[in-house]
Amino acid sequence: LATTHVDPEGTAFGWSTSDHSDSGYKLLLGWHFKPRLFGELSYADLGEAGLSNSDPAITGNEKISYEIPGVHVGYYFYEPEAGFNIYAKIGVSSIDNEATTSRVDYEKQNSVGVSGGLGLQWRSSSNGLFARLAADFYDRDASSIGFSLGYYFGGSSETRQAAVDLDSDADGVMDSRDSCPDSALGAQVDASGCAIVAVQEPEPVVAEIDSDADGVVDSLDACPDTEKGAQVDAGGCVALVITQINLTLEGVFFATNSAELTAEAQNILDKAVVALKASPVARVEVQAYTDNTGEAEYNQKLSTERAENVRNYLISNGIASERLTARGYGELKPKASNETREGRARNRRVEFKVIE
Repeated sequence: LATTHVDPEGTAFGWSTSDHSDSGYKLLLGWHFKPRLFGELSYADLGEAGLSNSDPAITGNEKISYEIPGVHVGYYFYEPEAGFNIYAKIGVSSIDNEATTSRVDYEKQNSVGVSGGLGLQWRSSSNGLFARLAADFYDRDASSIGFSLGYYFGGSSETRQAAVDLDSDADGVMDSRDSCPDSALGAQVDASGCAIVAVQEPEPVVAEIDSDADGVVDSLDACPDTEKGAQVDAGGCVALVITQINLTLEGVFFATNSAELTAEAQNILDKAVVALKASPVARVEVQAYTDNTGEAEYNQKLSTERAENVRNYLISNGIASERLTARGYGELKPKASNETREGRARNRRVEFKVIE
């Protein structure tokens, strides 16, 4: 239903508009083809404009009626499912007017022109009903302001209700408030619809034991009984031992032309046994030397025998044979002058060299 304004332009043979307001009605059929776009077919009957003649000899009033079919495209400013909305539309309409009597010499109009409208819409959230307050404009001489009721077809009331605010991922948070609308089915979510990330409790750490408190745990400690405060290597053994057994054992003396160990030499080697046991991963080359007394070939053979005797002594005292090699160097690499008795005594020596 609408209040209309119809005002035929100009005058003809004394006839002019005396009443340009009337009531009318409109029929609409529309559809949505985009979320906010819609199309409409319409038929409007704007009623009649009253005419009177300026000639006193012509009495009585006559009327001209307006019928306007049209097609329009419209746009909703908010989501179509919103309870309150504003829309605008534009299209084309055909204006058909007709005088009620032949004595009105008035040109019949049947023209197509641009038309449009603005409106407010209220939509029910529980069913397909909606109401509009609309202003429609067809031409300079034809317009209307009216109220209409309508109904949305195409789905059950439950479907329309769900369209108002969906929960697409079924996580209990409606899409309008869901920051993560694609949560996995069954996932626990927070108030904004995003999955709650479970905080992983750290597994308890069992502290390994370091019985000798040398900084190397027992599972990695090759020397688990190191004295307190001793500096150790990565295997937990006294690091100083490795350095010591790289030195010359000058106390291991041999008599001239002899490969037998003296009692004093055995005492020194006993200390070497302790050092080697404290470093069970070390491999050692036993190197024996002579002075320059005698032939070089003889001295080479003698140094080899001395190296073998030292190796055998260490093996007999618990050092694994695969950890020891023996090599004689004869009179090569003297540590002191062979011109003196003291120098020759120092050159008859044994050295340990760590090879691994």
